[in-house]
Amino acid sequence: MRSHIDIVSYLNMAWGSMQVLTGLVIGGLLALAGTGVGVASGGDEEALIIGAIYGVFGVVLGLISVVMGAVYLFVGWSMKGRKSWARIGGMVCAVFALLSIPLGTVLGIYTLVVLMDQEVADEFAAGVAVA
Repeated sequence: MRSHIDIVSYLNMAWGSMQVLTGLVIGGLLALAGTGVGVASGGDEEALIIGAIYGVFGVVLGLISVVMGAVYLFVGWSMKGRKSWARIGGMVCAVFALLSIPLGTVLGIYTLVVLMDQEVADEFAAGVAVA
């Protein structure tokens, strides 16, 4: 099961990296679109409000995605080091990943199956780190 734990940790780090990148790109593009709408409005008050909404929505959506991605990266790295709390953190991340159809669902199911195994629970309880 040691190799499965490593695979789960690497997959969580890859998933987190993709989420961080997605948050930066999508958040940046929406913020840029909001700025573009505001600039192109020519002083129209409604267009300025719509531009501001796009900008705020982009920044908030981007920040949420970046924070979630950072959590996946941190938990994946901690699972690799066999931190005792990382097993529970991995399960929580797996439940959130289940909502991202189809890739997140596959990742979530695989992560839950691996982390619920008794041998894996014993390894995390012992804190045995891979060299």
